Amino acid sequence: MNPAFLRAGAVSVLFVACLFSPSAAQDSSQTGVVAQRLVPKLSGGLQMGYALGQNGQGWPKPWVDPLTNLNRGGFYIDQVRLNAELPLDSSFAAFAKFNFIKLDVPEVYVRKEWKRWIFTAGKFRGAGLHSAVSQDEFEIPTVLKPFYSRNWQAQSRRFDSRDLGIQVETSHFGEKFKHRLFAHNANFQTFRGEEPSYYQGEATQVLGFDYAWDLQLPDSNAIGGHVGALADHEWDEFLGPHDFWEATYWFKANPLVSGSFYHELRGDSWQWTSEMLLRANRRLRNDVDSSASQAWGVMTQFSKRHSPRYQSVWRYEFYDPSDGYYPDDNLHLVTAGLNYWPSPFRLPQVKFLAEYVRVMEQDFVNTAGNDILYLQTQMTF
Repeated sequence: MNPAFLRAGAVSVLFVACLFSPSAAQDSSQTGVVAQRLVPKLSGGLQMGYALGQNGQGWPKPWVDPLTNLNRGGFYIDQVRLNAELPLDSSFAAFAKFNFIKLDVPEVYVRKEWKRWIFTAGKFRGAGLHSAVSQDEFEIPTVLKPFYSRNWQAQSRRFDSRDLGIQVETSHFGEKFKHRLFAHNANFQTFRGEEPSYYQGEATQVLGFDYAWDLQLPDSNAIGGHVGALADHEWDEFLGPHDFWEATYWFKANPLVSGSFYHELRGDSWQWTSEMLLRANRRLRNDVDSSASQAWGVMTQFSKRHSPRYQSVWRYEFYDPSDGYYPDDNLHLVTAGLNYWPSPFRLPQVKFLAEYVRVMEQDFVNTAGNDILYLQTQMTF
């Protein structure tokens, strides 16, 4: 059976349950107080637009020959989404998201709160790189997340920053310090039936562990970071012959290791976020000495709401995918964007985004034209 229909059928059960499940109003005969009604919630969203890019060549002329764009320009629909939330009691709920365009289930999970602990299981945005997992696609102020962030998602096998797994989260100091541990199972392979990874050898399992932390500081400051690893080994090789607390060996034995740190500062109408990522990948060997490929990236992004209708976004990012082994592969990306709400009070869920991304290589030289312009419409309901 087609896996797409299986995924659609699975999430349909939750949507139908949301539509027809009774409200969980309870009457206490002793107190006479009626508990809060647990009402299922449905929402949705649409993201569509037009992209015009150089793709290593000059700017295309879509008005001359709109059918020959050489993958440099065209309309797109990225999200036609339906979201469902089904409260099962005051501290336990099920969630699901379905994208009709891709026939995909980006998220389907259950979440349980118990005292200072939160347990999540299913497919969701678990702990990881802050710029990749902290916000949904409808929440980010730009059309796309940073380039190095999307590259981290791909190499971590976290399609659209989600993965199948289990997460434990807790907080301290009045919820100012939060940390979470996410054990996940590389849904990029699981959903496409590519396990076991080595068809000619012993069966392996692709597993990842990511730990992330966030600390709220005075004056609307926040800092945080993550460290994680992804392994593709037989079970007895996953931790190796050493004891589990010998982290040095464990990180060396896992093909993909990454760590990051971020700082976020908020004002009444503005936000400034900076982030740094380090990554080593033993699945991508370096041509020079066959060592693990190393990469690092930094980003700083500033957004300001000038009025209820207008918001500007500026972002600079640097990404070195080989950590200097290949001197000409560095990328400098500068993004300038303008977001517009035509009716911010009556229809705040309707937003238009215009964004230009300037792409430059080593020494800020644009050797191959790869700039791109996005015009996007976004609405939620």
